[in-house]
Amino acid sequence: RQLAATSIPIIGFLPGTNFEYLDLARPDRQVVPLEPLLAKTKWKDLNELPLHIGVNPAGQPTRLDLADDKLPHILVAGGTGSGKTIFLYAVVISLVSAHSEKTLELVIIDPKQTDFTVFGSLRHLRNGEVITEADRGVEAVRQIAEHDMQERSDLLQKAKCRDIKTYNIAHPKKPIRPLVVVIDEYADLVAVLGKKDKEGFERVISRITARGRNVGIHLVLATQRPTADIVTGNIKANMACRISFSLPSSRDSQVVLDEPGAERLLRHGDMLLLLEGKLTRLQGYYVDPARIEALLRKR
Repeated sequence: RQLAATSIPIIGFLPGTNFEYLDLARPDRQVVPLEPLLAKTKWKDLNELPLHIGVNPAGQPTRLDLADDKLPHILVAGGTGSGKTIFLYAVVISLVSAHSEKTLELVIIDPKQTDFTVFGSLRHLRNGEVITEADRGVEAVRQIAEHDMQERSDLLQKAKCRDIKTYNIAHPKKPIRPLVVVIDEYADLVAVLGKKDKEGFERVISRITARGRNVGIHLVLATQRPTADIVTGNIKANMACRISFSLPSSRDSQVVLDEPGAERLLRHGDMLLLLEGKLTRLQGYYVDPARIEALLRKR
């Protein structure tokens, strides 16, 4: 009450010190737009898969590289209005801003059928479409695990290369394109499956997260219902990078981050990033949905 806090503060230790910090919401909530950052950012290293994530409480930008060994896959969770979908927009826009369709392939699965149709014109998309039917999304992921991964593994083995990066350096005229699979609502995707099929599909996801990095296949899996029966231990096992936006309960936070805290986040982009066992609070970049088509035309 004395702090006049409008939400429950987050308390933690200041890195590198013995001091605790008290993280309070600003009285004047600020939007951090992605578009100005894109305008002044140029990428030259085609081995990177850069993602503009957000800014920390000091206003410093945070960028991740999906091609980094530490975070080849990302688990994302967030309730309605939390900023999860806007974050996924920023992920896709970050990737296509750094890569043409010659150096990156995308599979976007949107079982809700509405949020990602704006990306339907992207030349990076496999088969030139955003997949909106859950059963087709399941089959697409299975094909990636069974066909794409094996085909890429065979190429690497034949070329005696340990991973896609070394292969592409050795074969600059015929590189293997990184493949990024974005699933917006995993719970809706597996809702079409019976118990045995769901367990089998979990094994498919686990195969991608365990072996996908070396062959250049990356998964960004998002859900607004991170219950233990949806985000199982098998799903989380090889997803060391996890991002949570505001969630309804501490139990949901525990499922995603292995500890409470996400239930105390604000909405509209306030997030916790778990990477290498460390939690960092960030404000995600804002992407105006009405500006997405214009942004894509600039790429």
